[in-house]
Parts: sequence; C-alpha cells; structure tokens
Amino acid sequence: MENNTYQKTFMLLSGSISLDGVGRVSLFIAKYFVTKGYRVVVLPLFERTSDILDNNELEKQIIIKTFPKKYNPIQHKLKSLPTWLKMIRKNINEYKPDSILAITFKLGALAAFVKPSYAKKITVREINNPLSIARNPLIKFISSALCFSIKSFIFQTNFQKKCYSKRIQNKSVVIPNALMINNNINCLHNEKKLFTLARLDLKQKRLDVLIKAFDLVYQIHPEYVLEIYGRANTEDEYKEILDIINSTSAKNNIRILNPIKNVHEKVKNYRGFILTSDYEGMSNALLECFSLGIPCISSDWDGVEDVLTNNVDSLIYHRQDITQLKNCIIKIIENDVFCDEITANAKQNCKKFDKNTVMSKYFEIITKEKNNG
Repeated sequence: MENNTYQKTFMLLSGSISLDGVGRVSLFIAKYFVTKGYRVVVLPLFERTSDILDNNELEKQIIIKTFPKKYNPIQHKLKSLPTWLKMIRKNINEYKPDSILAITFKLGALAAFVKPSYAKKITVREINNPLSIARNPLIKFISSALCFSIKSFIFQTNFQKKCYSKRIQNKSVVIPNALMINNNINCLHNEKKLFTLARLDLKQKRLDVLIKAFDLVYQIHPEYVLEIYGRANTEDEYKEILDIINSTSAKNNIRILNPIKNVHEKVKNYRGFILTSDYEGMSNALLECFSLGIPCISSDWDGVEDVLTNNVDSLIYHRQDITQLKNCIIKIIENDVFCDEITANAKQNCKKFDKNTVMSKYFEIITKEKNNG
C-alpha cells in the first residue's frame, strides 16, 4: 500500500517478534494497530530476519526493519549499538511516526537520544524487573535519565511502577499483559507430564532449580516426565543445562524441546506448568497456562501477586527453594480435588487479562497526545 492510504503511523521498537513471550506480545500490539487503520513499522533490533511471521493478512501490512549486520546483535551489544542508533534515526526520519512504543526503558532511551524532538511521541512499556541483578546499574541510570522527557510509561505490575521515581510514576499506568490465545480449550490435566516454557537461561529462569526439584519428585513418581520448551542464546548455555540434566537420576525423563506454535494444544492435558524464574516482568507463559486451566506453580518473583493467589488459583513457592518446589509438585501430582479447585478459580480470575480490554487501554495511552500544560 502507498503511504498516503494511511492517516497515521505507529512505530514499535522491540527486541524481537518471534515465538518468545515478549516477541509474541510485540507482534500482537503491532497487529492491533493495523486493525485501527495505522501504518505499522516494527524494528525488532535483536533479529536479523523476519521469517518468523505467519504472513497472514494482518502481518502482510506490517513493515519489518530487521538488523542488517552479520554478527549476532544479542551477543555483540556494544558493536550493535551504533547500528541500532542509525536504524532508529533512519526509520523515524523516513516514516515520521505519530506514536512510538518502546519495549523497555533502554530502547525508549535510544529513541529519545537520537531524536529528542520525538520524545513527546514515545511510550515505554517496561517488561523487566527493575531490581534484577542482571541489569547494569549504569545502563539503568542512563536509560532512566534519558526517559524523563518521554511522554508516558506502561508497567505490567504495581511492583515495577513503585521501583521508579515519582516523576516517572506520575506519567505511568499499570496495564497487565493481554491474553493472546484461545482460552476456551478444555484441559483435563490427566497426563503424567510436567512442563515449562522458558528461554534456556540459568541466571533468570533458574532451570537448574526446576531440574533438581523434579529429580526429587522422580524418586517418588518415576512415571512422570518433565518437558522444557525453549531455546538457548548460546551453545554453552545449552550444554550447561544438559550437564545438569545428565547429573540427575531422572535424566531419561527430562526433555528439552524446541518452542512450537501450537504448544498450548499439545500441553493442555499435562499435569502442571512450572515457572522457576528469580525475576520476571510478567510471564506470558504463566499467564496463558493459568488462563487455560492448567495447574500452575510459580516462584515468588516480585509482582507475582498481580497474577496469582497462592493456594487459591495456583501454588507459589519461595524462589530457589528446591524442597518447597518439590512439595508443590507432589501436591499437584497427588491431589486431583485441589487441581480442580485451583484451575476453576484461575479461569475466573483471568478475566482481567481479556485482550480487548487490555489492548484498548494500550491504544489509549500510546496514542494520547502529550499534555504540554
């Protein structure tokens, strides 16, 4: 389509638009703006190809500008920075967006840095836990400072919002993630399988905790299998997780599988989903499994209370507590009545994540013009 067929342009700065949680949310937001008649431009700065798209009618209308270099932008962030800055400046100049959504403070800061005059058009959606030990304090400080001129902020949980200055809080709203799946699937949770959907990352996702806890469960219930759907960023990360699995007695019952698009249909009857992260923004995998009526176990990451209620619609254990996690898994495995109760409550409690309600709030805050008064 020619540019003059659109009244307005929306630009999305994201890490990816792939099968991971952040990527799927980013693509969902982009598609929503297409339905509102916007020309949509997406810069997935961590990706070098856009072939992860389904290429359906909505996605054909999304302009994708991927990373042009040969080296991996995830593994070589300092080398990638000049290219990111150039990409953002070039595409803002070319498309002159009316609204910009940056996924994370860092991407919002980059946009405000290269095009200060566009700061009043930028909304930042923070997807990370601000207190994560993995976050560089200097980068966090610089990002926050550059973001003071930005129009508005969207946080996923109240915990995230409270971690920032009053100046930023006063320009922010709390909007949870939207459910992007059909949650009318009938889940029977009668298969002797447990699973997680997670990047193969030991620092955040703490799959070592999950594997060791399952090894203890296996001593009592050797008929159970644990399936881990996810990819590693590097071969070293993948090998490290394999080494942990091979050190357990349950090694033949633990499988690492590639992410698949129909994963919820495949796992709908599994006995339970387990999230073992030390920190999260808001886990899309957890939210989706919760809404489907799959029994869920989660660590007590900061902000989890905005999604789950322990012993009411799920089980929550203290992060890194392998014994406590083992006991939660045993409870899920051995107590049919409890599983029925928490999944029924989960189906009721997930209504606040309705995609139409959530996306209308996103659209309102992103497109609202800055109040210069």
